Amino acid sequence: MRSPSRAVRIGVCFWLMCASLVVTAARAFAQPSVAGTEQRTIVNLHGDLYEARFDGLATLFLVTTDGILMTDPLGREAATWLRGEFARRFPGVPVRYVLISHHHFDRAEGASVFGGAETIAHRLFNEEMASLRSSAVYIDVTPAKRTFDVRERITLGGRAVEMIYAGPVHARDMAVFYFPDERVIFAVDTLNVDRSPYSFDRYSPFDVAAWLDLIVGFDADLIVDGTGKTIGTKDLRALQPYVRDLVEAVAAGVAAGRTLGQLRSTVLLPAHRANPNYAGRVSQIASVYRSLSVRSLNLSLAGSESLLSTQTSYCAGFSICNPLGGRVAGGTIGLDYWRGRVGVGAEFATGDQLVVSRSSTLYDDALANRRSTTSIFARYRMSQARIGADALFGLTAAASDTQGLDVVREALAPLGGRHPIESSRWFPGIIAGLDVVIPAGSRWSVRLPVRFVYVETGGETLHPGQTGLQVGAGLSYSLTKRVVREHGQEQPIVVRSRPSAPAKQP
Repeated sequence: MRSPSRAVRIGVCFWLMCASLVVTAARAFAQPSVAGTEQRTIVNLHGDLYEARFDGLATLFLVTTDGILMTDPLGREAATWLRGEFARRFPGVPVRYVLISHHHFDRAEGASVFGGAETIAHRLFNEEMASLRSSAVYIDVTPAKRTFDVRERITLGGRAVEMIYAGPVHARDMAVFYFPDERVIFAVDTLNVDRSPYSFDRYSPFDVAAWLDLIVGFDADLIVDGTGKTIGTKDLRALQPYVRDLVEAVAAGVAAGRTLGQLRSTVLLPAHRANPNYAGRVSQIASVYRSLSVRSLNLSLAGSESLLSTQTSYCAGFSICNPLGGRVAGGTIGLDYWRGRVGVGAEFATGDQLVVSRSSTLYDDALANRRSTTSIFARYRMSQARIGADALFGLTAAASDTQGLDVVREALAPLGGRHPIESSRWFPGIIAGLDVVIPAGSRWSVRLPVRFVYVETGGETLHPGQTGLQVGAGLSYSLTKRVVREHGQEQPIVVRSRPSAPAKQP
């Protein structure tokens, strides 16, 4: 058998090389090409809707007969690359609209590259930019030309996209995009809703519930996030009612005064036992509980008994002496305001009369003393279990009033005889304490206060000692009570260092 001629062999090699080049070019168009550490790719999602990826970030754009409508332009470098790709792939088709999801520079900076397009963002976008005007990182992020409040529908070339405010998730001005013809939602942050069982992690449960309510209201099949990850909507439709029922049940329990332990044993959600997210119920309840803040103004009344320190200097030189000090019965009335686990309070405490006396050969006296304290302090709830514990520390002012009579013997008037004793003084001091709190309903609780008071009396013998320990028992009633749902914090972004410009040659 004759071997192929040299010309034939060269021809076969030529066609194989051409085929290889075609395959390589096709792969280069369909798959990311690497330039340094940057991955750049454009793929078709559905119809005329495309996804572009640049260095781990993704955005969408819609090509119509009247122009291009794109979502986040990403950074300046990514937007410059996109502008070149638009000119190459869709020659003569201008970018008419740039829709921005939120103000973070990694999503919004590139808008200035498309100077002829109308930029649209949520109303809070420009407020955020005004507050960041002095930041070097945001120097290239320009204000939006047009803003919306709740919902905005943009139409171009007979095609439509909707911008909807998504609440303060990831950023205060967060918006999501809905492409109704393509049945696609673009949400930069999807709150990890593809986890099962779901974990709220760093997100506010109430933000998650509101976001799910919004998303499942769209007639969509697919969600794309800011990294290009896709999520089907089927699982979200199972997650949404579970999360909604969970957060509402926990919020109602907190309003009724239930503790975390009680909520874990009572919020059972039997209708959702078959839900794949039910396995995380215990930790999910804890997340919801921690995101609730109870604001309350409470009035408390308590009976108490105080143990005052002994004033030894009062007895010096006397043969018979009942020194200042001992147990004194009294009561307190207080008012405190709580915001979550932190509060401030004011308290007035008074005691029964304390009677003391001393006697010697030439002199004796008898005194009656009353002392009351007015205190202001900060409070912190250390424990939120079935029996709570509140620590407090602050300042106090003691009003000490002494009345009595002395007798001087072996002397003539006016030195001798009987003389009244009167002394009223204010003394500064500090107060520290602990309240044991036992809930007895949504507004009532039993309170067991313990107080330690130090008053700087300067060692005066006519007034009780410097230290006092007070123990009491009483009731507290919430005059006003409101359960506040806390929103999540804005999520940080990674600030990448930009390459410095090359030095100019002389």
